[in-house]
Amino acid sequence: MNSSSLNPLYELNGMFNSSAPYTRWWWFADGVELAVVEKQLRWVKDNGFGGVEIAWLYPYTKDYDKDSVVRLFSEEWVSLVRETLELCRKLGLGCDVTYATAWPFCGSFIPLKYSSKRIEGYSSQVVEKSWESAYLDHPVPVLDHLDSSAVVFYMDYLKEHGFALFAEENPGISFFCDSLEVEMDCIGYEGIREDFQNVYGLDLDSYCDRFDEFPDIRYCYRKLIASKYLEVFFNTYMEKCHEVGALGRVQCHGAMVDLLEAYSKVDIPESESILFYPDFSLIPASAAAICGKRLVASETFTCLYGWVPAPLPAPGLKDEELYDLQCLADSQFAFGVNQVVYHGMPYWGKEFYAGIHVGPEGSLSPCFKSLNRYLTTICGYMRKGRVFSHLAVYLPFEDQLMKDEVPECNRTISNRYYWEMQEVKMPPELNPYRPIYCSLPQLRTARVAGDGSILFFGQGGGEPTFVADALYCYSEYLDLETIEALAGIKELGGCVIFKEEPVLAGLASDPV
Repeated sequence: MNSSSLNPLYELNGMFNSSAPYTRWWWFADGVELAVVEKQLRWVKDNGFGGVEIAWLYPYTKDYDKDSVVRLFSEEWVSLVRETLELCRKLGLGCDVTYATAWPFCGSFIPLKYSSKRIEGYSSQVVEKSWESAYLDHPVPVLDHLDSSAVVFYMDYLKEHGFALFAEENPGISFFCDSLEVEMDCIGYEGIREDFQNVYGLDLDSYCDRFDEFPDIRYCYRKLIASKYLEVFFNTYMEKCHEVGALGRVQCHGAMVDLLEAYSKVDIPESESILFYPDFSLIPASAAAICGKRLVASETFTCLYGWVPAPLPAPGLKDEELYDLQCLADSQFAFGVNQVVYHGMPYWGKEFYAGIHVGPEGSLSPCFKSLNRYLTTICGYMRKGRVFSHLAVYLPFEDQLMKDEVPECNRTISNRYYWEMQEVKMPPELNPYRPIYCSLPQLRTARVAGDGSILFFGQGGGEPTFVADALYCYSEYLDLETIEALAGIKELGGCVIFKEEPVLAGLASDPV
């Protein structure tokens, strides 16, 4: 592990210093009492958890006193969170906080000009169930993640309303960004037409209603959105977290973006299972391996026995089987996860429809200590090792942008479009090699040693973080930039293997 590339805030982070599992901890807006918080934290400590992650949700019940609700970002709310963080410190527990009001980023304080946009006009997406719904009679707008001014405004607002204080008193705390869940159909931003014209020489309005007829142009539009997401959202999010002394733990999925590149930018990449198949975790794990990041977290046990929409209870809730949890955790370890985050624990006396139940009630209660010892041990050993593989595999990003909707028989609640990358699978012929993914930014900085091995480097340079004997490409489509990078490695003496001859993606006409 190239420790020089690690953010020094890691040394102060709870996950970094303990491999014990965390649990998502849902606080519902219709009532949180410090006395109950303390009892629940003591139970967490006694059952072998390493920490919690506070997530602020909508009211749990319909019959509650709106006048008694603690308003988000109020002095009372800030005080409650600070006292909880202090309790965690006294108990030796880590405590991260979910960043913002819900998912996707939203809030009543977002001006119209900073709300999410489509190619034509504003997006109709709003969030009806957030903490603020406890005292508002209208839904709240979703943030424009593709406008740097909007992202800075949003993060500065949270900084001024408690989050800077949380980080100042708890340096190294992680601000957790859940999966983005922004509606991506025809998503846009101010100036997208000008950008598309400047880059591709085309009028976007002539095609935006007919993308299915022009997949190469749709690819170019999606590539522009992907670039914007990296430049505006992920870069800004990390900069603003570090500005106040916090780490960024991020689920990058949900964005139309090269996920390996996005995961490379964050401090702690986080996967998700079992709404996502376990092998999806190889993408954030590969980003961590190549960039020298120590931690790969996963929101684990989500909808373990299937998905049903709220307010229905999750199948098997409170009747979960220990070995089902262990089986799923083991599958996450097999694909590189070394930090489990249970999904999860509701404020006591309540349930959450999309998770297994973490608490003293239910079938798992006698099992947590032994299961958590096992998870802690395995994660601890995994962090001591260094990722090793003879083979690097190019992540087929272009394929995901060129294709559109996943066949209906393969769709799930979290998998409709190919760009969501849940359909990315290693070819079966590579199973014996346990390869890891790379993408275009890593290809551009790769070097070839005298023996022909391909050297990959983290963001800080220095010693190589991963060495491969060969690079395998099974993409159906490749961008001209990718072809040039692969050709450069080949010209330097690296072994580049193509499973099939790729088709050029986009509008370029002169492949190398």
